[in-house]
Amino acid sequence: MKSLMLISIAVALISASCSSSVTLPNDPSNPMERMTYNQELKDNRPDWTNKGLWEEGDYLYQVGQSMVFDTEREAKKHAYRDASFRITEYVRQNIDLNYSEMNVAQTTSTDVISQSYATKEKNSTRSQVSIGKIAAQETYVEAVFDQNENLGYAAFAMVRVPKKSIKIASKQPKPVQNAPLAQADQL
Repeated sequence: MKSLMLISIAVALISASCSSSVTLPNDPSNPMERMTYNQELKDNRPDWTNKGLWEEGDYLYQVGQSMVFDTEREAKKHAYRDASFRITEYVRQNIDLNYSEMNVAQTTSTDVISQSYATKEKNSTRSQVSIGKIAAQETYVEAVFDQNENLGYAAFAMVRVPKKSIKIASKQPKPVQNAPLAQADQL
């Protein structure tokens, strides 16, 4: 009885601390209850959580979303980082792509040639830019269940950047590549 009371208090505190006003499901292992809960969460989110990058007046806005974390603070931090990274991708994005292909042809007669291909691709995306004024404008947190039915937090963060800061950042010199990509004849 005492443990049920503590669980009820914990659920009430979690529900009260989140931005969402959706009631947690009674049985998170029930797929129908979880589906209904997730749909209610989606329906009750502020409109800005469904936006990506947009401009309004002298500012650019970007929304970031977190994964599920144990604490609200970690979820908000991750959502802010996500939004910040996405806005820097808007300014400049460096993409390194290495691709190699090897074609081997073998034959023992003039009629049949067996060919095999081996390909390898490695790419990474980095954003190297410095934006002077970036600030979290708004955050939204909701209590969610991860794939193991553990209760956690997911967050959305909206950042605001003056267009002037974007213009200054886009004029920064581009970094020099350390290693040139391999030429086709070197593969």
